[in-house]
Amino acid sequence: MANLDNEKDIHFNYYKLFWAFVIFSVLGFVFESVTFSLWYNKPLIFRGLIYGPFSQVYGFGAVLIIAYSRLFKNRGKLFFFVSSAFLGTVYEYLCSASQEAIFGFVTWHYNNMLLNINGRTSIPLALVWGLSGMLIVKYLFPFFSRLIDKVPVKLSRLATWLMIIFISFDLFITAAAFTRQGERLKNIAATNSFQVFLDNQYPDSFMKSIKPGLQVKK
Repeated sequence: MANLDNEKDIHFNYYKLFWAFVIFSVLGFVFESVTFSLWYNKPLIFRGLIYGPFSQVYGFGAVLIIAYSRLFKNRGKLFFFVSSAFLGTVYEYLCSASQEAIFGFVTWHYNNMLLNINGRTSIPLALVWGLSGMLIVKYLFPFFSRLIDKVPVKLSRLATWLMIIFISFDLFITAAAFTRQGERLKNIAATNSFQVFLDNQYPDSFMKSIKPGLQVKK
């Protein structure tokens, strides 16, 4: 059976995985923004982290599939499609469940979708995960990998460290803002200056504007 990997000489390392996370976070941000704008029939809605065009769920999902593909790169396309569909479905379900457990709400749900699984994901979306996994591994990651290899070493190191610092801050402040929003939904008052800062800088109206599908779980 044919090998899925058509780029046998790709230099695969943590550096490439980090930039895969960044690139697919951006692509996920574009997809989410356009999809939700069409779904809610509104002007472009930016769904992602607070700063920067990043949707980390897509970034981590892509990295998971890429890393998984390296373990089974000698398997056939059908095996990878099915396993990628399963892996992506479990990943999305766990992301939704973790979000509810930590923050007390979810920012996406598929309650009205056919064959949904507790509203967190669905069988049709499993097919999307399978196709996306094959597209990422066979075409997109090899393409971006070749582009990354062309960047001068010194420039790539500087850009990588700057992006690591920025992404880390963006993930931290976004998580803190959503944690504080969850506390506000439970009528928990701010107890320190940082929580007051979060209340003033990222009120509920702002948080809901970047996550219009937010649904409180009781």
